[in-house]
Amino acid sequence: MPTYSTKLNLPKPLGNENFTRAKYNELIDAIDAKAGATSGLAQLGADGKVPPTQLPTLASTATDITVTDTANYYTSTNVEGALSELGQTLNGTRANLVATAQALGVM
Repeated sequence: MPTYSTKLNLPKPLGNENFTRAKYNELIDAIDAKAGATSGLAQLGADGKVPPTQLPTLASTATDITVTDTANYYTSTNVEGALSELGQTLNGTRANLVATAQALGVM
């Protein structure tokens, strides 16, 4: 009885067993069965890219993204404004870290 790969559950030849044409065909059939299947392998289109139908749905605009500000750090009511405020906060934190590192002589 063959063992199977952990990621795609494809058959693997046993120990020192010769990799016969039948085993090769069994492996190819197993790969083909996984191609294009849910949680399987994505197939490539004629352009060499994964077709959009095999990609997960992603947020396409900022209006599709929700920012939860449970600590009320931000004053903006929209995503773009909150991200801008977050960027300013991170930039200020970076400046403080650089100044501290320079004062300690580690930078």
